[in-house]
Amino acid sequence: MATICKIDTAKNRESGFTLLEALIATTILSIGLLAMGSAETISVANSYTGRNVSVATAASEEIFERMRRNRDNILSYDGFDTASSNTRPASAGTLQKDYDQWKVNVERVSGACASVTVTANSPVVSVSTAAVTVMWPPCDGNARQVSVQTLFQ
Repeated sequence: MATICKIDTAKNRESGFTLLEALIATTILSIGLLAMGSAETISVANSYTGRNVSVATAASEEIFERMRRNRDNILSYDGFDTASSNTRPASAGTLQKDYDQWKVNVERVSGACASVTVTANSPVVSVSTAAVTVMWPPCDGNARQVSVQTLFQ
């Protein structure tokens, strides 16, 4: 009697990925990795900007504290500008020391410059308005900046 061999095609099929499936999986994985890398780059840039804003704000508050301690000469701080050495007080003393130490703190933000404006009798008599603007590169109208303002009585 003759035996008939029946081949079961379902058992003989290889189970695994086809080349097309592997290509699609690799593409999806690549897109995911690129997105993660892009997110990391943005995160580092935002962290750097946040650091600069914090340092600029601290430098602004620091010069205000120096002005509070030297309140009798508060108008002498008007015009301080770290971008111009001509605004550094000529005579040795508190003002020169305040300018020098403030400039060092401003320069903790890479490429930054800052200026101080003091307006007497504003907004009312016997009150002065002081404003500090810190900008980082370049030090012009297109720069990132932090502006802080306070009143002195």
